[in-house]
Amino acid sequence: MPEVIINGPEGRLECRYMPGPDQNAPTALILHPEPDKNGTMNNRVTFSTYKLFQSRGFSVMRFNFRGVGRSQGVFDNGEGELSDAATAMDWLQSQHPGSNICWIAGFSFGSGIGMQLLMRRYHRLHQLMILPFLRPALLLALLFMDQKMNRCRIQR
Repeated sequence: MPEVIINGPEGRLECRYMPGPDQNAPTALILHPEPDKNGTMNNRVTFSTYKLFQSRGFSVMRFNFRGVGRSQGVFDNGEGELSDAATAMDWLQSQHPGSNICWIAGFSFGSGIGMQLLMRRYHRLHQLMILPFLRPALLLALLFMDQKMNRCRIQR
């Protein structure tokens, strides 16, 4: 999985990118949990989600928000991180201009950033939100949103 450094709003963003089997493969951007609570792109849920999309033939990218790992900048309580995600998504889509399917998958904090990005670019995006329950359990709520079909499905 190649390391990619892209220019972000506050300096470089450290990314991992794996192209799909063809130029028109669907794309997926994976967003990690709380940067101020040691969340990184190497979080096990984030990494597993990345591998899942990769195994399904997607061109997939995960990255560290500003101030995490080798990404430059400092935590900005969500505002700057939204800009980071938009920049990463723009880069990913520029690598695959023929792809007409783009997913954003976020875990915890990343799902909130993904939802905000979805609201700004709803015409081309699908979202997978991974939200941990408050109880110490391994259950995850997966909310699949399909803007074109205007439906939701919750899976446990």
